[in-house]
Amino acid sequence: MFNTAQVLSSLVAAIDDAGVNNTGLDPSALLEEAITLFQKCLAQQELDYKQGLAQAASYSAEDQGGVSLSMGSSEANTTTQTTEDEQWAAIVEPVTMQSLLDTACALLDTLAQACTLLAPSSPTSLDTLDGIAQSLINDKISSYMKNVDAPAQRDAWLVTAHYAATHLEASFRAGIIVAPHYEQSLINTFELLTNGPDDLRQSAGYLLSYADALVALNGAFAETSAEPNIRWRCLVKALDMLLAATKAPDAEMLPSIHAFRGDVELLRLMVIATPGLADSLSNDKVKATLLKNAETYYRGAIAVAQGSISWSQSPVVAQAKIKRAVVEGLAGKGAESLGLLIKQGIGKQTVLDVVKDMADESLITAEQRQQILAS
Repeated sequence: MFNTAQVLSSLVAAIDDAGVNNTGLDPSALLEEAITLFQKCLAQQELDYKQGLAQAASYSAEDQGGVSLSMGSSEANTTTQTTEDEQWAAIVEPVTMQSLLDTACALLDTLAQACTLLAPSSPTSLDTLDGIAQSLINDKISSYMKNVDAPAQRDAWLVTAHYAATHLEASFRAGIIVAPHYEQSLINTFELLTNGPDDLRQSAGYLLSYADALVALNGAFAETSAEPNIRWRCLVKALDMLLAATKAPDAEMLPSIHAFRGDVELLRLMVIATPGLADSLSNDKVKATLLKNAETYYRGAIAVAQGSISWSQSPVVAQAKIKRAVVEGLAGKGAESLGLLIKQGIGKQTVLDVVKDMADESLITAEQRQQILAS
């Protein structure tokens, strides 16, 4: 049940990433089935866990002399006889509190996925999903977390925060909440910590998740040209989170983090063009600074990646090079850098794909994309 539900969830993600559904499958139906399977799986695991505890208690009683373990002679003979034949045994892994937590978190992730899918069209369904999620978080995950180690607690807390952030975004897109409510609730989710281990705030996972959620807020607001000053404020906070993530003791993806910082600077550049932003932020000096920052961060991503054997051949290197070249073009240095990258061995299609993705992610405008491709 668990594996099937995971496959269904992954299939929906693949359809969403493709942008076009030519599979003939209904993503909503797939997610509904995945949620049902995860729920059945968790119910079965909880039953198995309780039975395992009862069995362990029975063994303990036997060890203390509660039940005789001796066999009659006929039983012993039978055992001796059968050991001479080939035998098979099925080893069943016991259900642990970690198993329960893993399934509950997978279910919560799928509920978040469903929120994103249903946001524009079904506020009623959002309420239903949130009812399932809140019961899961309050009645099960919070209990399971008390009986696992600190890293597992941290991972589970991040899953609950991801769900909360996704549900907030879906609620805003569905017109259920307004912009200030979205911003404040998101900050509360990450800063009014509950159930997490003491080192949660210092972990790269927490810092990156917070930054992702703030960038998602910016994206939701950008589609309605809403609250440019809130967008700016949240992107500044996202940059603070990313800077802290580069210094986190468990940071393992430094090239990607530096590249993400470059992306956020380009997002801030887009905010500048939005009517209603504070006058002090809407000027050529600020624009030049943001472009310079983005170029610096992409350059840093390239340097860090190339200095690591495991990262030197990563797609992050080519992507950062292309983005840096695009930034140079936006700064008035022309499009020669992109042509040079193609001559140096980065495929033309890779360049085209990255530029398209930059437009899709609102790092550049559609008009800028056309100008870049034309040149």
